[in-house]
Amino acid sequence: MAATDTVAANELLAVRAAELYYEENKTQDEIGAILRVTRWKVGRLLQQARDRGIIRIEIVHPRARRLSLERELTARFGLRDAIVVPGPPDDRELQARVAEAAADFLVSVRPIPRLLGVSWGRTLHQVAECLPEGWSTGVNVVQINGGVSLSKRPGTAASASPSAPARRRAPPS
Repeated sequence: MAATDTVAANELLAVRAAELYYEENKTQDEIGAILRVTRWKVGRLLQQARDRGIIRIEIVHPRARRLSLERELTARFGLRDAIVVPGPPDDRELQARVAEAAADFLVSVRPIPRLLGVSWGRTLHQVAECLPEGWSTGVNVVQINGGVSLSKRPGTAASASPSAPARRRAPPS
């Protein structure tokens, strides 16, 4: 058998091993028995299939981050950290994913910061709602923009619609 024939046969064997492993959920021992090779050879065939692009593994989860893009951003701009989440077609879902990722990041920061400056808005409000109870023990949270409101109504400045007419209280009688 010529060397090119051997390479082609080995590649077909790698494809078959990949099909059995990923599509039929066979173990490497079972695949070895089917293909009449050792379990170790099955492992090498699967690695070969990954190396040649026959197998492509994609993690699809709403909270999965885009690690390669994060690494590229940190390298290009000299950032300490960057968090990139997949962008869904719906703006509301995007806001939720950004908030979840931001909350996950805050929880993972080590050492735990003693001072945290925050902005305000709907997304940051959602970040706060995503944080687990007690995440900020010992953390001083300070607002870094905006102003003090004398409003007695709960909510955020972003929740007021600019097109909605302002409500006025009736003067006391």
